[in-house]
Amino acid sequence: MPRVFISSAVADHGFVARLREHLKRSGIETTTVTDSIAPGDAISDAVTRGIDSADAFVVVLSPRSEKSEWVATEVAMALATEQHKGTFRVYPVLADADTDLPFFLRDRVYLDMSTVRRFSDALPRLVEAIKAAPDTQQDTQEALRRRLEALEIQRASLNAAEEHHRVSLIERSKLLVAALGSVTIVVGVISGLLVFRGSWTEWLHKTELVWAALTILASMTTSLVTTFILRRASRESERESTR
Repeated sequence: MPRVFISSAVADHGFVARLREHLKRSGIETTTVTDSIAPGDAISDAVTRGIDSADAFVVVLSPRSEKSEWVATEVAMALATEQHKGTFRVYPVLADADTDLPFFLRDRVYLDMSTVRRFSDALPRLVEAIKAAPDTQQDTQEALRRRLEALEIQRASLNAAEEHHRVSLIERSKLLVAALGSVTIVVGVISGLLVFRGSWTEWLHKTELVWAALTILASMTTSLVTTFILRRASRESERESTR
């Protein structure tokens, strides 16, 4: 439901009450500075709260409002809000035909509601203009929805990249284990050949301990590296499954 802040002189309360009643029947919520102010509050703070919470601003112009400094202040604040809040609109309404528009509103199209007939003719135009303005709450919700979708896509991309990294780590681990296993086999084969080759018997007596040590070292290295890699891959898998 659109929300409208109405600015007027205190002496125009009868016109304002009638306008608020008709806008309410048309599905438009209205508020004034007196609705949100309590004893001891600063009037300027109440005006700021009222304008910030509204989607549009209606200023009731009359000879009484021309003399009201607060009406001029509220209009100035509404025009400033319109500048930085693109969905906010200011609508001048004439409650008295003998009213001169303020210089800062003379370039605005106003609605003449100074008589009963003119009130009835202008009301539908005012309602239509207010309802045609973008719904700021809906725009905010739509922007939030798009942001959440973008974050979800980003999260999915990060998960896919991490999964690819985990799979690559496992594949590299398998290749390294296979390579170390091949080295162990080669060392073992060479050791066996040297042991059983007769022409190398004398030399082997001097080097068999070295080859045995190399075989044991290669086996231990293969075992340690394999254990380390498999444990790391296991931790990666467990961390992924807990998400």
